[in-house]
Amino acid sequence: MNENDLKLVRAIEDDERYEHTLGCVATAEKLAQRYGEDVDMAKTAACYHDITRRMDRKSQLKILKKYGIIVDRSEATGPALLHAVTAAALAEHDYGLSPEIVSAIRWHTTGKPNMSKLDKIIWLADYIEPGRDFRGVDDVRNVAYDDLDKAMIIALTRSVDHLKKLGNAVCPKTAETLKYLLDTQKDHTLE
Repeated sequence: MNENDLKLVRAIEDDERYEHTLGCVATAEKLAQRYGEDVDMAKTAACYHDITRRMDRKSQLKILKKYGIIVDRSEATGPALLHAVTAAALAEHDYGLSPEIVSAIRWHTTGKPNMSKLDKIIWLADYIEPGRDFRGVDDVRNVAYDDLDKAMIIALTRSVDHLKKLGNAVCPKTAETLKYLLDTQKDHTLE
């Protein structure tokens, strides 16, 4: 990541979103250092992860059409999930970022089974960056620097429970991610 990346993102994002992005970049850097991941890739993915977050649905659908991307119904319903797909599309096609970075951007909201270490770092950086202030976030922050998978299980479980409590649908990919991590964790405890 370089100054031009930050300038480009700053021109796109409002003040609040940009502060969130800076928090994600700093958190991704720390997590990457902790887990031996490429720091520059982590910072770049965090920098670009929300570049389409403030776009309306119509603008995001244009990006999907432009690049021939088909999304499932749960992701197409609104910008909260759709922005990960469209940000990844711009990262790949407009900014020429690496497949690893594109993947981390693509899965930073829903997760997916068998995520790479970089995918997990960006997912968690988005969840625990310093500007996040909600009940339980400190628990996840504390675990994130000891065990990526355990931190994701805690965060995903809380997210799923929160959505259910509100009566909202849980994205199938998120449920699959949580199940995969739980199954993987279970397999490790049997060894």
